[in-house]
Amino acid sequence: MDNQHWYVFYVRMHHEKKAAEKLANLGVTYYLPVQEVTRQWSDRKKVR
Repeated sequence: MDNQHWYVFYVRMHHEKKAAEKLANLGVTYYLPVQEVTRQWSDRKKVR
């Protein structure tokens, strides 16, 4: 049986990717769902 444990971390707003980067540097496997948002102006579109 696999002995992996799941933990939930609360991080500061808009610092999710920075926290994931720090976990990766520590060798911790993480799950970071991100939502892609497309903003449209009259002259262009931007994906964030």
